Amino acid sequence: IFNSGIFKGFFARKNVSPCNLQVYSYYPYNINAGASKIIDATLPKTQTAPFDSKADYMVSNATSINYDESKMPTINLNFSRHLFSILKFTITNTEETLKEEKLYGIKLQSASHTLSGSFSFDVSLGNESTAQFSADLLKTNKYVSVEYQSGQPTIGLGENHTLYLVVPAGAYESG
Repeated sequence: IFNSGIFKGFFARKNVSPCNLQVYSYYPYNINAGASKIIDATLPKTQTAPFDSKADYMVSNATSINYDESKMPTINLNFSRHLFSILKFTITNTEETLKEEKLYGIKLQSASHTLSGSFSFDVSLGNESTAQFSADLLKTNKYVSVEYQSGQPTIGLGENHTLYLVVPAGAYESG
């Protein structure tokens, strides 16, 4: 799980006079998001095991740059804000009779909390950004799972299997 790296890209604006620009950034990028500061996205209800990095949305604070088309600037971004929490599950089998079983995934359900689906966030808020789930119940889910798409591991005996699940931050009831 990371919060920094080297990203290469380009500005889509052409023939812009030298100016000062505010750069807003988030990851993973959605080419369909357009130029709005409000980004629509989806927290997948089924995430890929052991960890689905495409579910881990991050934002950085706005960065001011002096933009000159003839001298492309270097932009340092710090993705220090994760919009969601990441739960870590380590499964260890202690039953001899289950050692040949396959591990397919983990599913988390809630009777009252939205755990996946359509959401939006304001990228211009940077580290203050929060995910706002859709009020349309047909676009959200009260469950989320992390599943192996193929190559499910055999549980074995005494072996550790670690999976990560990206979920909205919050306190959840047990049960």
